[in-house]
Amino acid sequence: MYCGACARDINLIRGLIAAGHDVQVIPLYTPLRVEGAGPLPTSRIFYSGINVYLQQMLAFFRVTPNALDRLFETQALLRLVSKFAIETRAEGLGPMTISVLAGKDGFQRKELGKLLDYLASEACPDIVVLTNSLLSGIAPEVKRRLHVPVACMLQGEESFVAGMAEPYPARARELMQRNARDIDLFISPGETYARQMAAYLAVPQERVRVIRAGIDAGSYACEKPVSRAPFTIGYLSVITPGKGLDLLLSAFASIVKAQDCAAVLRIEGEPPGGDGVNPRNDKPQGNGKLFLESQSVDGRNVSVIAFQKPVALGSLVFPWPTGEGRIQLAALKPDVAIVVYNDHASAFSTDLIPTFALGCATEFPPADEGWGPRPVPVADGHPELACHIAQEVILNEFDLTIVNKMDVDHGLTVPLSLLFGQVEKWPCPVIPLAVNVVQYPPPTGHRCFMLGKAIRRAVDSFPKDLKVAIFGTGGMSHQLQGPRAGLINKDFDNAFLDKLIADSAAAAAIPHIDYVREAGSEGIELVMWLIARGAMDDVAGRSDGVTLKHRFFHVPASNTAVGHLILENK
Repeated sequence: MYCGACARDINLIRGLIAAGHDVQVIPLYTPLRVEGAGPLPTSRIFYSGINVYLQQMLAFFRVTPNALDRLFETQALLRLVSKFAIETRAEGLGPMTISVLAGKDGFQRKELGKLLDYLASEACPDIVVLTNSLLSGIAPEVKRRLHVPVACMLQGEESFVAGMAEPYPARARELMQRNARDIDLFISPGETYARQMAAYLAVPQERVRVIRAGIDAGSYACEKPVSRAPFTIGYLSVITPGKGLDLLLSAFASIVKAQDCAAVLRIEGEPPGGDGVNPRNDKPQGNGKLFLESQSVDGRNVSVIAFQKPVALGSLVFPWPTGEGRIQLAALKPDVAIVVYNDHASAFSTDLIPTFALGCATEFPPADEGWGPRPVPVADGHPELACHIAQEVILNEFDLTIVNKMDVDHGLTVPLSLLFGQVEKWPCPVIPLAVNVVQYPPPTGHRCFMLGKAIRRAVDSFPKDLKVAIFGTGGMSHQLQGPRAGLINKDFDNAFLDKLIADSAAAAAIPHIDYVREAGSEGIELVMWLIARGAMDDVAGRSDGVTLKHRFFHVPASNTAVGHLILENK
């Protein structure tokens, strides 16, 4: 087995030893298998995989004496058991993952106690490093008993958690966030992932440091020059978008189109579940590998990828910030999406400026914003629901403008692309709700919030049972002109997200002048988020709050702060 995370850990250990540090490796679950020069300073095995399983399944083994447990901790037995079928897929490990993350409150508390006894009496470390955050249930007791710093590597655990069966992902994340309070430092292989995991674990950004993964090139010295023709890109990892393969495929497609030369993409690894097929003979391969065949496409060489089971690369799991939203929408499968957005003088102009304009047409073509219409699908409308919303909301004293013909610009199509991907057809009908945040006076946050409540009542009263998603869109702090052009206010943006989660009424009460002063002249777009927030259960008194599913904030290489928030009704 070759594991990228394990290889990184082992290289780090060897590097620390080479730098003169005293390092001890404590294997958990199974014996450590090390490739390369020389053994590592390794203790006996803790959290033996057999004991962990027995304690999870049978209460008797949670109180057995340590002498009996040691029978199941021998390397020979663990190696023998590991040769047989062992459940390593996330969907089958939800209860055990929760129990281990629960630490002293889990079924494996006896294993935790044995590890702590060893650390306190024999290892006596100055610092404890956990190789991934799924082991974070150890951290609180290490801090309590040993009083030493705890560091934790971040190596893709959130993808494992997302793959667990319901209801375990949400509970696992709650426990990881709880345990993170007792971890002094997190180590990420890159800046983007560091920001992602800081939000995922609800820890301050400064507690996540970046140590890039590297390769010792000395082990790969070539005796003679290697031919560079044709241009070849290699990929060795699990065949999944979670490893960035969807981005690689997109980049490779761009190279093939742009370069007048042959290009080959060589991919090697195992697809999810280990189902591989050789496209040349269509027979499954016993080792589960993915096989490639070079063919000519438009006069250029590309590689053919085939799976025994259909796999839609890039259709579900994408890099953050929008990856979590795509997962949620894929699970929800909405029948219609109401998209609250800013029309950038495409459908309207200074000749006609409606405060709220509801699209009731059967379709909404992409607008020509100066370079021709964007290459995105025409949005199908849902005139039946749209007209019902218009009637109910207007009769409840909200004066909407009804629009039966309207082109939609990037304010609507970009959120759709981010959350649905690059598709030939949007997967559900769309009802556009354009809000004037261009020409003063825009609506107040409170008015938008109340409109969200009114829309929710209208949707609830619709006679057909539909799943309706409401997108509140708009840039966070930004200003595009004047002496303050380029303004970004991260403190204001994150405070706004805090209020939106825990005190929506306070968010709705923010006056225009605060948006302009603190978030820039275009920061007023944030009032559109309040329409979506106003449609949630707690606003209508049906629950006592919301559940935070995902939070993301980033300042990209542009003049607009980017935020992404997913809240779930309790």
